[in-house]
Amino acid sequence: MDITKIKMLQSTLSWLNETFISSVGMKPLEDLPYGKRSNSKTCVIAMALNTNAPLEGGYWSVTNHEIRMMPENVDMAQTWHVPSEVGDFINMFDEGSFPEYIDRE
Repeated sequence: MDITKIKMLQSTLSWLNETFISSVGMKPLEDLPYGKRSNSKTCVIAMALNTNAPLEGGYWSVTNHEIRMMPENVDMAQTWHVPSEVGDFINMFDEGSFPEYIDRE
């Protein structure tokens, strides 16, 4: 992985930790799990949230503009704006630029 992609990954992990540890009690991320490209519920970031900040009966939805926490009780739904550098990571993941995180199943 080249230095630009490493910095992008580090920035994404930092933002996820800074944002979701305090707001929803997510377990700290050191790396990302495998995920599916172009799938808002099973992409690499959604899978990281599903694994480290699970929602009983709900799900996480991720786009390159926002992350939505969609619990069973829709009145408790929350949305976070995705910073441009994280949106760039999401776009590049969807394009296949991070093959080490793509779910092969």
